[in-house]
Amino acid sequence: MTDVDRFRIRRSKRLAEKRSRADADEEETNNGGNNRGNSGGGHGNTRLPYGLCKRYGIEIGKGWQPRDAWDALAGKGVTPSGEFAKRGAKQTTLKTGLATYKNTRVEKFESQYIIRGDMQPTEKGGFGSKETKGVQIASYANKKEMFARLKEHGITSVKDPDTGETVNPMKMDLPKVVAQKGDRRYTDLVIGIRASKSGRPYDRKGFTLFAKDFDGKKVQMGTFDSPKEAFDYATGKLKCKKSDLKETRDYKKVVRPMIAETNSLYRYWR
Repeated sequence: MTDVDRFRIRRSKRLAEKRSRADADEEETNNGGNNRGNSGGGHGNTRLPYGLCKRYGIEIGKGWQPRDAWDALAGKGVTPSGEFAKRGAKQTTLKTGLATYKNTRVEKFESQYIIRGDMQPTEKGGFGSKETKGVQIASYANKKEMFARLKEHGITSVKDPDTGETVNPMKMDLPKVVAQKGDRRYTDLVIGIRASKSGRPYDRKGFTLFAKDFDGKKVQMGTFDSPKEAFDYATGKLKCKKSDLKETRDYKKVVRPMIAETNSLYRYWR
């Protein structure tokens, strides 16, 4: 290691400490100096969620714990992992529901961007007892969709395979992901009515879900027998928030009045 390399490492540490102190000062000011301790928050910096609530215009309720503030911020698309990743050290570990991958990186093969990582051993069975190098996590044809996936997991440092530059997905201005199915991510989800040949929309009870992918293409996600089935699929399987689910004009005109008049269905809607 050269003297220049050592200098860069020391400088990076000093800047990281400076950013950390600045964030703490800002959060202390925004929260009126109210550090409510670590009970219930599950994160080291308990002042951060309160400061973020102030920033996003969310009124902090009396007796709120950090977890309450994070729950409120979730409606703004703000997550603990994402915010702490912006302020912390380099994050290259990606966790899914099935495995943990270290040294997350991206490779490009022909037109595909492939996310790889070193899969870590599990304690009880699972995927094995030894680290597995270079496991493919997901692949994408759209570069922004690939970066959106990395951002979702709080990855702060990865090398762009096209430019060779190290970039931070957390700081990228990317389209908002409103729905997901498997590894695919979508920027729009719309519920509508599939009319029958006769023109009467309820002849076949066709309720549809169409998504828009990162290339702007319309993708049919399914057709359902009732609006409740379509809604449950959208918010459950596709993980779409109620506030992000859009409705076609015909759907608003025909289905909304029916839902308002039917108590058994109305409780499922915003």
